[in-house]
Amino acid sequence: MEQKKRTLPQLAREYPVVTCIAIVVVYVICRRTTHWLFAQVFSAIPVREILDIIWPVLIVMASGCLMAYRKRGFCKTLVMGIPLIMYGLFFFIGNIKTLVAEPGIEWKSPMMMITSILPMLAVGFREESVFRGAAVNVMTDKYAKDRRGILFIVLFTGFCFGIMHMQNVFIGQSLSATVSQTINAACLGTTFAAIYLRGGNLWALMLIHSFIDIGGMVKGLLTKTYDMDGIAMLASKKDTFDTVSFVLKLAIGAVYVLIAMFLVRKSKCDEIIANYQKNEEV
Repeated sequence: MEQKKRTLPQLAREYPVVTCIAIVVVYVICRRTTHWLFAQVFSAIPVREILDIIWPVLIVMASGCLMAYRKRGFCKTLVMGIPLIMYGLFFFIGNIKTLVAEPGIEWKSPMMMITSILPMLAVGFREESVFRGAAVNVMTDKYAKDRRGILFIVLFTGFCFGIMHMQNVFIGQSLSATVSQTINAACLGTTFAAIYLRGGNLWALMLIHSFIDIGGMVKGLLTKTYDMDGIAMLASKKDTFDTVSFVLKLAIGAVYVLIAMFLVRKSKCDEIIANYQKNEEV
């Protein structure tokens, strides 16, 4: 008896763990290839940003998860994300206050500010499309059956999101800074996954993600004095291990995980399971 050929989306949902690992690999290859192709051509940066929006959609499509862009729950997702919104707001206001009070700041022109901020919106679109729109959704068919499965989805996709940040070693970021960023991002990824499982709207999550990035990088986005990490451009950047910064990021990461665990607490898992079973029936 001849077996039917299974489509890529069917294989993705049959082997979700392998698919998530493949998504990380494809994501890194696409990012690095896109940047390598246009690294020396400033005029091609808009093309690069357009490609950075197109290929995540292709990954979502290949995973059979295009419906993620059509799910409702925008307001509910924003409410679920209030802790992260407050976190981003805290850093945004703090960084702005520092800039206003500091003498000798060289501000970017309004147009340069806009062209710096817009790519941050693309980051939210790109990463949420791939890691929540594709990765989380391919996991739900097999694992969104009980709380243990939901916890696995949250933790494993968070891990994948964190590991993706290891690619920053290849663009000149120090190993110590990259490891610290990877751990922090993995923890943040668990919160994003939990918010998505509860709220279900990818667009709201993209806005939350972008807002957090903008809040943390606002010094570099608005001025020529600082880089995107908020470090003075004239300051020495040695590859030294900053224990205080590392411990602080671990503490923040622990808070992220606690928020995620609260969002997918036992009393809410039945609601999550029911929502995904309803989507399967539709």
